[in-house]
Amino acid sequence: MNLGQFILFGALNLVRRTQLKIPHDPSEIIALVDKDDKVIGSATRREVHTKGLLHRETCVYILGTKKGLYLQKRADNGFWDHPVGGHFPKEQDYGEAAVREIYEELGLKVKENELEELGKENISNKEKTNNRFVKVFMLKKDIDQNELRLDAGEVAEVRLFSKRELEKLINEEKGITGSAKKLIKKYFLEKMIE
Repeated sequence: MNLGQFILFGALNLVRRTQLKIPHDPSEIIALVDKDDKVIGSATRREVHTKGLLHRETCVYILGTKKGLYLQKRADNGFWDHPVGGHFPKEQDYGEAAVREIYEELGLKVKENELEELGKENISNKEKTNNRFVKVFMLKKDIDQNELRLDAGEVAEVRLFSKRELEKLINEEKGITGSAKKLIKKYFLEKMIE
């Protein structure tokens, strides 16, 4: 491959990987829930975060068969985070939302029965503006980076981390979101093989 072909190949890959753009809609209606995760109403995404209302999110961790866990680098702050995750419309349940988020953020098509439900967590940020129940799923799959269509507005990069790399990342002050740090410790780190 000559230099011109190499540059063209790289540009085509970049376009293919970043062509999916799903903007966050502050007026999206999401479910409000009580302390038992029962739906008690609805509000816009903007309202939920302005008032710190309890709501639902989903996240999916992708465990590669090559002894690693995939993470995404967020486009907004450069921190490593769950490979997939987010809010979802009131009409969807956690599993449906997980499948949709995988497609929106990474361009991967999966079926709900490919996901393993690991648990549900009640998580809040330090400012108490993002109070949510997060259902955690795992997808066992090796990812061909060239087949990803990343949502450039959300995902800067996706990478496979070894157990050792995750331990180092988790022990750093910055560089990984607090919720990802908590969930990786609880659900993955002890179970991962070197």
